[in-house]
Amino acid sequence: MCNVLKKWCFLLSLPIALFADKAVVPVAPQLEWEAPWFTGPLLASSPTVVPLGHFAFEGYVTYLNNPARYDNDWKVVDVETFQQVVFQPFFWIGIAPWADLQLVPQWSWNYREGPAHWDLNDFTAKLEFQLYRDQIPNKNWLPSLKLGIQETFPTGKYRNLNPKKLFTDQGGMGAWTTTFQFSMGKIFHIHKEQWLQARLNFNYALSAPVHVTGLNAYGGGVGTNGTVRPGGDFYFDYAFEYSLTRNWALACDFVGDFRGSDHFSGKPGFNEDGSTVIVERQASIQWSMAPAIEYNWNESLGIIAGSWFTLAGKNSNKFYTCTIALNYYK
Repeated sequence: MCNVLKKWCFLLSLPIALFADKAVVPVAPQLEWEAPWFTGPLLASSPTVVPLGHFAFEGYVTYLNNPARYDNDWKVVDVETFQQVVFQPFFWIGIAPWADLQLVPQWSWNYREGPAHWDLNDFTAKLEFQLYRDQIPNKNWLPSLKLGIQETFPTGKYRNLNPKKLFTDQGGMGAWTTTFQFSMGKIFHIHKEQWLQARLNFNYALSAPVHVTGLNAYGGGVGTNGTVRPGGDFYFDYAFEYSLTRNWALACDFVGDFRGSDHFSGKPGFNEDGSTVIVERQASIQWSMAPAIEYNWNESLGIIAGSWFTLAGKNSNKFYTCTIALNYYK
């Protein structure tokens, strides 16, 4: 009866079974098995901090292709294809046994039917606080818990864009954005070298009003001059990793994104044909997933490659990406 209850507890806890970082998971020396090596999935944030005295780096290179949009009826509408190569180095610095600081500069190469442009993108910084850390072997069914507070600095160009460059000179959204993130994670030993790790992130982003002029990230045109109040953005990410061997693992993210509508006040401006432009984005929904495969040389160094692509959406972009990232922990 006891074994049956344990099995049912395991199955019921899978939706909240979340990941604990490979590099900071303590392993009892008397155990016959060894802790797994994981880089983490492509998108979901870890539920454990990098503690004081440690440092982590993960460098992403992503190719993005945006050939269409989902309209208000969830139908796919072709648009002029937008392509982008994004460079994102993530840095984590331990500032306390229970807290770390994450810094993410980024830049991109944008291309659309002729025009191409290098752009500095928006910069993010995040403070992360450990609420509870799970261990191997599991002491109970409580997952690792972490709280993150992120600020986006509008360092990328977002207004007075050149119409001839077809938005390839846009680097950011122009908004100071505060994102609150709650992360959970746990790890399970399945059999021998096979482990299951999973993560669950809940995020809510609030943006300050943005002053826009001319052609800008929210629309606009000739004579546009006003203020955009971006809608709130709630999104979640459920992700897992499964080790095939000590070195090889499979991973996948499942993401839901729900964005509120923007509101504009001021002079909307005009298109080239004299019609009034729209300087607002409608409320949107987007569903996507990101399968990946990873190889880990040891507990401190690994590489992951995969694709992030949309499954369905409403008033949002249809896209696919190819991504590769190198992870290092010290």
